[in-house]
Amino acid sequence: MSDGLPAEGGRRTRFAATWDRSVRSAHRSGYAPQDLKRPVHPTSSVEFIRALKEVDPDLRLHAVFDPYRRGLRSELDDVKEKNNVGATGLFTQPFFDLEFMKVCADLLPDVEVFWGLSAVLTDGSRRYWEVKNRAFFPSRFESSLEWNRAFAAECIEWATASDMNLVFMPIRVGLEKYLGGLIP
Repeated sequence: MSDGLPAEGGRRTRFAATWDRSVRSAHRSGYAPQDLKRPVHPTSSVEFIRALKEVDPDLRLHAVFDPYRRGLRSELDDVKEKNNVGATGLFTQPFFDLEFMKVCADLLPDVEVFWGLSAVLTDGSRRYWEVKNRAFFPSRFESSLEWNRAFAAECIEWATASDMNLVFMPIRVGLEKYLGGLIP
């Protein structure tokens, strides 16, 4: 994780880059796990957060915010539940539209959120996000590195100016190729 430029009041915008096998294969509520070789325990994220906070009340836990999965209203209701049982903040599924990200940020004013970004470089990858994750893309979207870098730059500018956090998930593209020269 690296710190960005200081925001008003001394807080810094935080940028993080992560993506590993455990994240890719993590079970998210609403989706059946792909690997059924291991036991599956039907535990909701709310139950899991509650149990972890009972063990360690000082533990900082960030839950998932996925506005595509079941719809924005349902996801916002889930956020309230997750916060009520002790979630510290949120990590989001990748966004592909800054205006939609801003709408969601406006609906979560007092929640620490790491807004997700991921490069989508092929039409097949775009179809995956649309079909598997129910994501949507703006009409101006292009599955090119240039478009994805320009979008990342817009999001970095917004996050820095708005005191927001971003998390980058560079799937099938190197971090330097995707973000080189963009993060202050």
